[in-house]
Amino acid sequence: MYSVLPYFMAKTMMDTPMLLFTPVLGFVVTYFANGYERTGEQMLKFYLVVSLQTQAAASMGYFLSSIFENEQTAAGVAPLCVFPMLLFGGLFANNDSVPWLSWI
Repeated sequence: MYSVLPYFMAKTMMDTPMLLFTPVLGFVVTYFANGYERTGEQMLKFYLVVSLQTQAAASMGYFLSSIFENEQTAAGVAPLCVFPMLLFGGLFANNDSVPWLSWI
């Protein structure tokens, strides 16, 4: 009935309020547990980063689920897209420990 782009945009816009509220739960725990500076500006910046990460992750999931007709295929391709970002995003390995990836 609809093509992929209108579905993706409508789904993203309709889930935005929930995706803005959900990070508050993780934000409260992680911000104070890590002992970050307790100023309003720093808390707002941290919340903004967390909520943008949530939006990006949800959008990637919506995109992968909308381009594949079969959910098993989408579930199989998703780790291929996510794992390189996890491995080389700086949490497990930084540019100094993997010099041959510094061009990326």
